[in-house]
Amino acid sequence: MLKINLEQFERRVVFRTARGYFLTVAVIALFTFAAGAFFGMKALTHVNPNEPILAPAPPEIPAPAPLTIADVKKWRTKPVDVVDDDTPEVADLVRNVATASPSSDVAVSPIKAALERVKALFPAPTYAWDSEYTNSCVRPSPYGCLKRERVLERKGISATLGELIKHSEDNDEERLLRLLNAIVSALTPVAVEKRGEFLADTVFTHREKMFEYERTVEAREFKIHELEANHLEAIRAYEEEIDQIKSTRESEFSFAGYGLALGLGLLACVGVFLAHLAIERHLRELREIMHPSNNPPAS
Repeated sequence: MLKINLEQFERRVVFRTARGYFLTVAVIALFTFAAGAFFGMKALTHVNPNEPILAPAPPEIPAPAPLTIADVKKWRTKPVDVVDDDTPEVADLVRNVATASPSSDVAVSPIKAALERVKALFPAPTYAWDSEYTNSCVRPSPYGCLKRERVLERKGISATLGELIKHSEDNDEERLLRLLNAIVSALTPVAVEKRGEFLADTVFTHREKMFEYERTVEAREFKIHELEANHLEAIRAYEEEIDQIKSTRESEFSFAGYGLALGLGLLACVGVFLAHLAIERHLRELREIMHPSNNPPAS
């Protein structure tokens, strides 16, 4: 009677429970195994973004064309500022540099050579390089002149050029050399007697032309700095994205490993459980064959 009840208990309870346990564990094992394979494939299929490339710099700004008298005449239609005449120190500097006679063993500086070319554009007697003064009586009397003063009779080209240099931004060596070369370039084709009236306009035209050129160069440099800043920002974003991809890939590889290990472990548990059931069933059948009587042998 006890054996019958035990067999009925096994069939109704143990076997049904075992069948449900087996199916549950098998389904969980398949899901975990599939999830591990999914995360593993996902980790392997990540595509790294392309490294950002620095955009090409704007084209080089060509140097301005040599100044011509046509440029000066065009500029003369614009209003100009009136300059101050109180510039004796600059006029003296220009005059001294131009009139100095260098020694034979000292090379002539580019500025001195350019000033010599400018001076050659204004020959005497049409022009005076140095200002000419006379002693005039400013307080005559029946008894003679009571006061004499040094009066400017003819303003020199060096004084005019000195004033123009002082009131422009061409007072450093490189800018001054460019200015003097522009004067020579623009006034050489002009008739000698007309060069004086174009001198000031030539200086102002050159200054405006160089201002526009330098502003264009500064705009190009600003654009280059902006491109470099954008490139650095793109590099930073690229490196952050690469780090994020690496972190995600490591997490997915971890999930894949855990899923595969858990799935295999559960499948192994199911196999062990099935093997245990098979062994129990075979032992029971073997026991019935060896002891066909209802009462089991005494131990």
